[in-house]
Amino acid sequence: MNLIISNYKKDQLYMALADYNFFKQKKFVLRFDEGEKILYLADKFLKEHKVVPSDITGLVIYQGEGTFTSLRLLAVFVNAWAYALKIPIYNLSKKQFKDLKKTLKNIKRIKSVKAINPAYKSAPTITKPKKKLC
Repeated sequence: MNLIISNYKKDQLYMALADYNFFKQKKFVLRFDEGEKILYLADKFLKEHKVVPSDITGLVIYQGEGTFTSLRLLAVFVNAWAYALKIPIYNLSKKQFKDLKKTLKNIKRIKSVKAINPAYKSAPTITKPKKKLC
C-alpha cells in the first residue's frame, strides 16, 4: 500500500492511501505555523483506516505550493519514514499528481529515490526582525 502525501496548496496537506482496490484520501487545512503536525496527522490518518506503518510499501510525494518550513518538514518526514521502513519514495511531477489514479496504476514505472530535497518554488523572503533579540 502506498501513502501519498502532498502540500499541494500553501495551506493544505493532502494524504491518501492506495492499493489495488483501495483508495482513501483526506485534505487537512494547516495554519502557517502548523507544519510540524505532519507526523501527527499521518498517524491519525493511518489509524482511521486501520493501517499500520509496516503496511506502507511506498511513499508517493508531490511537493506543491507549501511554505519553506512546510516543504522542509515534508522532506524530513518522508525521508525519515522511507529510511526507517526501507521503502521507496516516488517524487511526482505536477502533471503526474493531477492524474493521480492513473499514475498510481503505473507507479512501478516511475523511478524511485532514496531521499528527497525540498523543492522551493521561489527565493526566500527574509525580512528584518521586528524586535531586537538582546
